[in-house]
Amino acid sequence: MSTAAAEHALGRTGAEESAARARGLTKAYGSGETAVLALDSVDVDIARGRFTAVMGPSGSGKSTLMHCLAGLDSVSAGQVWLGDTEITGLKDRELTRLRRDRIGFMFQSFNLIPTLNAAENITLPMDIAGQKPDEKWLNQVIDQLGLRDRLKHRPAQLSGGQQQRVACARALASRPELIFADEPTGNLDSRAGLEVLGFLRDAVDELGQTVVMVTHDPGAAAHADLVLFLGDGRIVDEMARPTADAVLERMKRFDTIRGASESEGDSGPGLDSGRGSEPERGSDSGRGSEPERGSEPERRSEPERRSEPERVSDPSSGSDRTSVPEQGGDQSSDHKSVPDQGIAPDRD
Repeated sequence: MSTAAAEHALGRTGAEESAARARGLTKAYGSGETAVLALDSVDVDIARGRFTAVMGPSGSGKSTLMHCLAGLDSVSAGQVWLGDTEITGLKDRELTRLRRDRIGFMFQSFNLIPTLNAAENITLPMDIAGQKPDEKWLNQVIDQLGLRDRLKHRPAQLSGGQQQRVACARALASRPELIFADEPTGNLDSRAGLEVLGFLRDAVDELGQTVVMVTHDPGAAAHADLVLFLGDGRIVDEMARPTADAVLERMKRFDTIRGASESEGDSGPGLDSGRGSEPERGSDSGRGSEPERGSEPERRSEPERRSEPERVSDPSSGSDRTSVPEQGGDQSSDHKSVPDQGIAPDRD
C-alpha cells in the first residue's frame, strides 16, 4: 500500500496527526539464502487518538511490525517515527528512555511482579525511572478500570481478568503517547477478555489514548476503529469500522489464497488426487497390498500355522513345546512356571 493511499484511507494529510508511522519498513532475519523476510517495505500510519488492530495469519509479520514500531526490534531498512521523533537512528539508551516515557505495553502474559501488590505493579515503571505519577490521572485510570478495591492485592490474589486490568493500568499510568497491546486477551476467558477490550476502547474514547493491538480474534478486532491486514510481510488490506463478521470473512480469504498458492506449488494437477491414493503408490502401495502379492500370504501366515493346535500334538517335539506356553496351547505345569523365558526350560 502506498503512502498516499494509506494517508487517504485513514483521512490524514500530514504526519503531525500520526502517533507513529513507518516508511519502507523492512525486517529480515538471517542472511543469504536462509534469510526470512518478515516485513517487506511497509508504509503505515497509526492515527493519534484511535484504536488500530493488526491482523493476519501466523507468520504474516504482525508482531514484528508492532515490535519495530515500538522500538523493541531493529529494522533492516526503512524509517520509523514516534510522533515527530525518528527512532530508527536512536541508540539503545535513548530507545530505552523513549519506550519508558512515551510508550505503554500490554502483553498476553501479564508480566506482573508477584511480590508487589496491584498499586505497586501499576507504578513500577515510573518508580524505576524515579518519576512521580500524576495522581489525578492515575486515580482516573484506576477508577476507569475498576481496580480501586484491588490495589492492595498481589497478583496471585487476582483473577486473570483483574491481572490484565492491572497490566492495562500500568500501561496507561504514565499517560503514554501510544499503547501497544500484543494479544492482550489471549490468556483470558471470553467474559474477562470483553472487559479488557472495553477498557481499551474506553481508554481511547474517554482518556484520549492511542492503542495498537495485535490480535487473531475477529471479535477483538471489532472493538477497533481500523483493522490492518498483513500478509507475507505486507499490508494487503484495511477495514474501517469493522464488525466481527466482516473481519472473519476477510480472514477467510487468507486461507483461500494460501490454499491456492499451495496447489500452484505442487508438481502437477494430479498430485492432490495422488495424495488421496498414496496407499496404492510406490513402496506404500506395496505395503498396503501385500496380501495380494506373490507368496506373501504364505510367508505372512506361517506364524499363525505354527500356533495352530495340531502343531503341538506331539509332546516330544522340543521346539513345539517351547512355543506352546507363549501361544496359549496345551502345556505342562513346568512350562507354565516360566512363560517368559523362551526355550530355557528345554535347555535345562
